[in-house]
Amino acid sequence: MALIRCPQCRQRMSSLAPACPHCGYSRDGSQPAVEEVAGLRLQRLKLWRYRLRMASYTAMALMLAGVIGWWLDSGLLAAPDSFAKIAMAVGVVAYLSLRSALFWLAQQIKATKKRLLENSR
Repeated sequence: MALIRCPQCRQRMSSLAPACPHCGYSRDGSQPAVEEVAGLRLQRLKLWRYRLRMASYTAMALMLAGVIGWWLDSGLLAAPDSFAKIAMAVGVVAYLSLRSALFWLAQQIKATKKRLLENSR
């Protein structure tokens, strides 16, 4: 399997895919079914959901490393050192950003599933 460019939208797609998951262009000339395009989009969205979840867990671990570093270095009542401050700040910002992206992605998955259900009737 190789990644090729779609002739219509120039986005990357699998060489084994019957249609482009971005625009629906069919490589054999026939137009793909709407269900097929929506199914490919749903698979791609679920893969991104998995990746974003893993990244949010990494952000939580970074935030936790900052808290543990703060606690081990000076105790919780003293001011944290620069590593702990940076780790906690980056962890919090990354976690909140990733969770908002996951919320948007959940809306996209819901809309794609609804489109699949409407077209299957």
